[in-house]
Amino acid sequence: MKIVYNINGVTKIAKIESSPVYIAHSPQENTPMEAAKILLVLDDPDSETIKRKFEDLGYHIIAHVTDGIQAITQASDLRPDLSLIAVQDYEDIAGIETGVQIYRHYDIPTVYLIKRN
Repeated sequence: MKIVYNINGVTKIAKIESSPVYIAHSPQENTPMEAAKILLVLDDPDSETIKRKFEDLGYHIIAHVTDGIQAITQASDLRPDLSLIAVQDYEDIAGIETGVQIYRHYDIPTVYLIKRN
């Protein structure tokens, strides 16, 4: 799967496979350039285990925060390629709004992780 997004007028592609996400500079480029920088927003008792699983898969987690204010601050300071935000369900307005604000102010795409019981 590929996610195409635009950062400062430059089209980028995140390739999502069983291996890490890589950023390429054009759709024609097949060689990965560098591991994507990911901001992980997760407040869960198992958050360190989940973070380690992402890292074991080769993802570059540049920051792990537990709330929306920290997430917005880190997005501003670190400028990740992608933010992964855990939300409890589709009605978790605070988590969803955090992703909207990160995209609106810093043009950083967000993937929401929905926790299922």
